[in-house]
Amino acid sequence: MTPGLSGVAALVLCATMSVRVFAWDNDCKSYTDSNNKFHRSLDCNWEFCCGTCSSRYCCSNFNLKLSEETQDAW
Repeated sequence: MTPGLSGVAALVLCATMSVRVFAWDNDCKSYTDSNNKFHRSLDCNWEFCCGTCSSRYCCSNFNLKLSEETQDAW
């Protein structure tokens, strides 16, 4: 492998790993809504848990992310 190509490969590997670290554990936890209806957890994969404590969904907008602390508070 040429020196330039190995540097690109290392950069791609680092970028992939950093995305995986920051996307870790962004699933929506199970909850019971205001109508006492149970909603099971959602596996958001590469997205975030978004919405409110009584209406959760997966989305890719970081600004709408519902933190784990907020999910746990309800």
